Amino acid sequence: MDRVLARLAERGFLEGPLAEAFRAVDRAVFVPDRFAMVRGLDVPMPILPTLPTPVGPSPRALALAFAALDARRGHRVLVVGPDTGYAAAVLATLVGREGRVTLAERDGALASVARANLASAGFPVEVVAGSASDARWERILFLHESPAPPAAAVASLAEGGALLAPQVVDGARRWMRVVREGGATAELFLEGLAPVPEPMGEPKPFLAGGAWDAGRLLALESALESAWTRKARTVEELALKRAVDGTWSPARSAEGAAKGTSTPGPTDGATADAWASARTCFHLAYVLQVAGDVEAAEDAYRASLEAAPSAEAWTFLGWALSFSGRFDEAIAACRRAHAVDPGFGNPMNDLGAYLIEVGRPREAIPWLERATRAERSTSRAFPWTNLGRARWALGDRAGARDALRRALAEDPDHAVARALLERLDAGGSQP
Repeated sequence: MDRVLARLAERGFLEGPLAEAFRAVDRAVFVPDRFAMVRGLDVPMPILPTLPTPVGPSPRALALAFAALDARRGHRVLVVGPDTGYAAAVLATLVGREGRVTLAERDGALASVARANLASAGFPVEVVAGSASDARWERILFLHESPAPPAAAVASLAEGGALLAPQVVDGARRWMRVVREGGATAELFLEGLAPVPEPMGEPKPFLAGGAWDAGRLLALESALESAWTRKARTVEELALKRAVDGTWSPARSAEGAAKGTSTPGPTDGATADAWASARTCFHLAYVLQVAGDVEAAEDAYRASLEAAPSAEAWTFLGWALSFSGRFDEAIAACRRAHAVDPGFGNPMNDLGAYLIEVGRPREAIPWLERATRAERSTSRAFPWTNLGRARWALGDRAGARDALRRALAEDPDHAVARALLERLDAGGSQP
């Protein structure tokens, strides 16, 4: 967890009392033992030890929310769940003994979990099932999305108080901040709130870039939540889920792996749970990588492997490593993936691509040829394209042309293969 907080501090999310409050709370206490592998990840936190499960916010989302909420020492703060208790614990540290934090959770079972977590961690936070008392609050934080904050919550704001709530309006996510001054309330929408220029870290080639405002960060949080809840609420989340579903395969048995086939593995309770956890971590990692946070994605792929080794997580870990130019490590990851499932074509293709990048095209060719014939592959156009690159690098223009044409036969819209073939036919040199 220290690594997550250090990363958030480096990116500008945490400083001063807020950073101290996060450091004072051990997040591990608030994560079920079954999901111990995610305790060091910047992802939404599972509340129950089952899948699917409701979740509490990620450290990144909480840091953004707390900065906008501006809770201070001595404040009375109401948190409206779902929450593992972690958000309430950090707020309790911020407001100190002079303040008060109450967590209101509509679901009695979730309220019991948060109450137990907070007691175990030693934080004096009141947890109520249902609505909170009619107290006046200096700060109110909603952790769940709603069309508008309830009128009763707005009415319970003290003079000078503020309420923060995430909203979805016409498909767009945003923060609403309500303040009470002079007996009246005013609403402010924080769509443009951007705490740092690059919340995902340094921009990476081929991944999402551009400005990250509060709405986009909320959309990322929702996409990460969908890995736990198994519910895709937007077209983008559905596309991410389909990409994961199209890549992930059940556990392979030792006999099936030895034969290079995708024979489903055992389904006893422990193994099934481990594989479900591994798949969830893989989904989290994929969302983070597509968003551009390669460092966090690498951590999540490793968490997937901790839950249960899979060819998919080893392959995509290699992909994440390649964005940092760590090709030797990426090659090693692909070899591990191939050892887990010799019938999976993706790691063979990626291994060939990385060998080309480090100037070893001759060594890449056997891997790429095997990838074109693999039993299971998300796309055979990629190994044919890379095979064309490898043959071209060795001066075999005819062989390269044949491979690129095979790539386009697999996928007529494969832009890279088409561009390379056009360049080759025009007599150009390999880019």
